[in-house]
Amino acid sequence: MTDEKHAYRRYALLFPVTLTSGAEEVVGVCRQAGADAALVSASGPLAPGAEVVLRFRLSAELRDERTVQGRVVRQELTEGELSLAFPYCVSVEFASPDPDLLDDLGAHSVRTPD
Repeated sequence: MTDEKHAYRRYALLFPVTLTSGAEEVVGVCRQAGADAALVSASGPLAPGAEVVLRFRLSAELRDERTVQGRVVRQELTEGELSLAFPYCVSVEFASPDPDLLDDLGAHSVRTPD
């Protein structure tokens, strides 16, 4: 089910992500993802509006690394246990949705509440 805030379902799943913006590379852990966006706890700041490339694998079982173009839409400080290693929470909107990503997300995660 979709709502006003999200066009696609969101899934809670922790997996490593590398975000590249220009020459800068930031590592992080994805906390929530859908076909059109991801919420990432990141090791460094990325300014809202920054164009980024995300590289990730949803699990060790999946050989292919995914590469997604996107834009940072929000950044704030991470709360909780991830804040020591990944002090920034970055919301990234994908340049174009990838509905095929939903199958892999659904197979390896828990759907977040609507």
